[in-house]
Amino acid sequence: MTLYEDYNVVNDSKHPLANVILNLIPKGRVLDVGCGSGAILKTLQEKGLECEGIDPSHVAVKLCKEKGLNVYTSTIKDFNPKEKYDYIICLGTIYYLDDFEENFEKILTFLKPNGKLIINFYNPLRLNKSKFIKVSYSKFKGAIKKHNLKNKVVFGNLISLIKIYILTNSKQDK
Repeated sequence: MTLYEDYNVVNDSKHPLANVILNLIPKGRVLDVGCGSGAILKTLQEKGLECEGIDPSHVAVKLCKEKGLNVYTSTIKDFNPKEKYDYIICLGTIYYLDDFEENFEKILTFLKPNGKLIINFYNPLRLNKSKFIKVSYSKFKGAIKKHNLKNKVVFGNLISLIKIYILTNSKQDK
């Protein structure tokens, strides 16, 4: 198993941020990008939301399917949803990718107009740069500005290890 797969197998319990996310999504169609073992998806599905997930790990997808979750083995680049989403969750994923800009832009194409991307990013004031983190905070903030996304911090503060943002897609379909 890879380090990633070991992490997902070990973290098969309720996600510590599941209730935070649950309170941010009142209704709608949801995609969890990098869903891991499906802890957040399971919580949302139990609330009655229409949920799907993608993860590149076959091990993680197998765990999700055993829980009755609708999850696909896929990368962001290779995923082509049939319908757009009201909400996309992307926790603990985006800053590990080599090709951040391309993946970030692709995720935005999955959103409905005025859809919301719930994404976390490490706090640069609290976390020493890990060899695994490949995207700087300034690059993340630059992408938000480039795509003219409304953004709001909904979890975390100056001393938090991570912050969760809601980014709103204000672009209309053409």
